[in-house]
Amino acid sequence: MSLVTAVITTHKREPEIVERALKSILSQTYINIETIVVDDSPEDYAKRSDVQRMVESYSDNNVRYIQHNKCMGACVARNTGLEASNGDFIAFLDDDDEWKPEKIEKQLAKFESPSIGLVYCGSETFNEDANTVKIRETKFISGKIYEQLIINNFIGSTSFPLLRKRALEEIGGFDPLMQSAQDYDVWLRISKLYEVDFVEDILVRYYVHQSERITSDPKKKISGLERIIEKNYEHIKINRQAYWSRTMELAPFYAANMQFFKAFSLWFKAVLKCPEKLKKNIYYARYIYLERFVNTRKKKR
Repeated sequence: MSLVTAVITTHKREPEIVERALKSILSQTYINIETIVVDDSPEDYAKRSDVQRMVESYSDNNVRYIQHNKCMGACVARNTGLEASNGDFIAFLDDDDEWKPEKIEKQLAKFESPSIGLVYCGSETFNEDANTVKIRETKFISGKIYEQLIINNFIGSTSFPLLRKRALEEIGGFDPLMQSAQDYDVWLRISKLYEVDFVEDILVRYYVHQSERITSDPKKKISGLERIIEKNYEHIKINRQAYWSRTMELAPFYAANMQFFKAFSLWFKAVLKCPEKLKKNIYYARYIYLERFVNTRKKKR
């Protein structure tokens, strides 16, 4: 029976929220799992010791607690978990998400060939403010999926896949220079070297807040998405669908950062590549315009 390592990375999270994630691992139907909680909270976080005590109270369940001396960032925290892991397979769980009980068992069954490096799954999104659950629309594709994945991250969040540890080590783990889209970067690099499979079942509950907006930190979003383009540029420059997708996704974040000329310039370049995407091109133009209108009004106040 293969050992699976589950890694929870946490940052300034309430102990009861971390415990909810931890209990979802301990409730897995697959029993040969070691769990590592990497605490990347700053030293002055008031509840850091409470999180430590809570996690260490589960030490009899093959649970370990690792604490950074200072905040190092999500990528470094995940790499810390990778380096400390003993499993042949590894899965990451964000501290505010939950796994369904059969997640690891069902995903592990898909690793029939050594050529498979990653298995992703279906998920549901729980809006805590509105108290609503929505099934995430997911494109399920298996095999060599890089061509499709560079157009759209249908694999999703870090909490979703189960990874072959060797594959993650081969690509060098998570890139600490990525300020956003860290998970997408890893999926792309693995998909260049390995095949990917999936389980259609809903195996993860992903938590969001109504108040959260994708433009909450546009500079980090811009940095991450531009690094994705830089790393994959040789493919993007010859694939117009990929060029449209990567460029158009970037444009609204420049608008959110009040760089409206840059936003419309990127929008125009994307439209030239795929003018047939009429509805989506209009949608993005409207979004950029409204972002400019809202921000202009804020400046006048």
